[in-house]
Amino acid sequence: MKKLSLILTAVFILSISSGAAMAATGSALPSPGITPDSPFYFLEEWGDAISMFFAFSKDAKAQKALSIAEVKLAEAQKMAEKGDQSAATVAEKDYEKYMDESAQYAGQVKAADKTNALQQIQDATARHEATMQKVLSQVPDQAKASIQKAIDESAKGHENATEAINAEKENEGAAASEPKEKAEKPEKPEKPETGNESGR
Repeated sequence: MKKLSLILTAVFILSISSGAAMAATGSALPSPGITPDSPFYFLEEWGDAISMFFAFSKDAKAQKALSIAEVKLAEAQKMAEKGDQSAATVAEKDYEKYMDESAQYAGQVKAADKTNALQQIQDATARHEATMQKVLSQVPDQAKASIQKAIDESAKGHENATEAINAEKENEGAAASEPKEKAEKPEKPEKPETGNESGR
């Protein structure tokens, strides 16, 4: 039991440090975590699941999933550069999974913060696509398929985030104009009945 607790603690610390690495590097990808070619890759997967569990709000989950996705993309890049197609594919699929989760949670964020959450995804996917385009020309031919898949996923995520942001802005505009329309057309009060039915 003690051994399991130590492993879970180590994994949790690892997942936090991965997120910190992303924040520190700014526009560049973070340092890759444990890569899929390692027999200990399952520890990182545990850590990712635990860190997602402890991100309680929808906004926190969207940001955490985006942070993990960036680490996965860095792993895919490292594996592609190494020429390990199988490991690169694993990392690319994990990247796709966490980008999908990030978009899903961002769509559930409360209205006041939703545009900001989607904007983070929009910015990140544009950065991912640009980074992977550079990598594509540098990796061996056998690894190009995984990198191209990551590029396609980034482009799709960017497009979806942009559409969602535009939809939110339209909704905000419609909500802002709604009270004015109601003010222009006040409801007329019904006329009280004045007829004397008993006198007829």
